[in-house]
Amino acid sequence: MTNVTPEVLAELKARAEKATPGPWMRLFGERTVYDRMSDGCRGVSIVRTDYPHSQRDGENLDYIAAANPAAILALLAHIDNLSEQLAAEKAEHLKERARLDWALKNEANFAGSTLSWIDEIGQMQVRVVPSGALRETIDVLMGE
Repeated sequence: MTNVTPEVLAELKARAEKATPGPWMRLFGERTVYDRMSDGCRGVSIVRTDYPHSQRDGENLDYIAAANPAAILALLAHIDNLSEQLAAEKAEHLKERARLDWALKNEANFAGSTLSWIDEIGQMQVRVVPSGALRETIDVLMGE
């Protein structure tokens, strides 16, 4: 399997943008994949097998039709969206980790206050995300 690097994705996108746009189609029993016109009729021939090479020719042609440039570009856009969401989640996780680390380090300064529960949580090794008000308090105390 190819490693899915940003370069591989960029090359796939460039190839999809240069190819005949989708959707593509294969008519039942035919050995040709066509560009599908807006009225649903077949357009230009995209790929054809002249004679059966294997029992999977039909499935292979159906796959080629399904993996048309429009489908590939949609998948790549979905990957970009998920990558952005992951980066945002990762950044928020790091921020939460910094808050918790700071609060654990500075808990002694706040004995009896809203932050006094943090030592118990740290000892229990429980993953806790502070509430909104507590987050804001920690951010202010951290100087952020």
